[in-house]
Amino acid sequence: MRKSALMVDFGERYGAQNKKIRRAMEQNVLGKVYLAELRMKWYRANSYYVGWHGTWRYDGGGSASNQGVHFIDLLQWFMGPVDSVIGHYGVYGHDIYHCEAEDTAAAIVKFKSGALGTILTTTTYNRKGNLSMIEIHGEKGVVGRAPEVWEFVDEAPEVEIPEGPSNVIQDAIAVIKDGAKPAVDGYEGRKSVELIQAIYKSAREGREIKLPLS
Repeated sequence: MRKSALMVDFGERYGAQNKKIRRAMEQNVLGKVYLAELRMKWYRANSYYVGWHGTWRYDGGGSASNQGVHFIDLLQWFMGPVDSVIGHYGVYGHDIYHCEAEDTAAAIVKFKSGALGTILTTTTYNRKGNLSMIEIHGEKGVVGRAPEVWEFVDEAPEVEIPEGPSNVIQDAIAVIKDGAKPAVDGYEGRKSVELIQAIYKSAREGREIKLPLS
């Protein structure tokens, strides 16, 4: 009997640039990493929040836990384990009776590597087009996605993008047919959820929160 497998659909992990950044971080091509910046600026009308969206009970939160979780997953995938976080959230641009959770969240992250990180997620961005960028810089250069950035003080290194599925459907087929390990299993999937919960906990208690949560 084939064992069951838990897969989490974090589709951003299959993108070529994201895989390239992940491999670059694994190979330490930036040298000492100073800062990782995540900016997710989207727009959602009040009508979006009629129903379960933006509720604590059914959505688990707002801009961080619904839209931002995909990019928070990427951030921790690139940067590795988080040591602590200081967070804030609130409802700034929506009817609070529709969006009971946050439409804006911000956090400062300390990674166990010693690097700092910033997280900003919002659904109040009244501009055409959504912004979902991550940029990382260190002593030897800068890498990023949306827009793609690959700039170095000296000659840019060649980093081979690892082979693998290009979307979650291909991934699921390989898991079911061949017993392959999914790109994001349950253990990986809970990391971003834990970080978001730490942001909420920090904001509610007004203090820095250490990870992992007890």
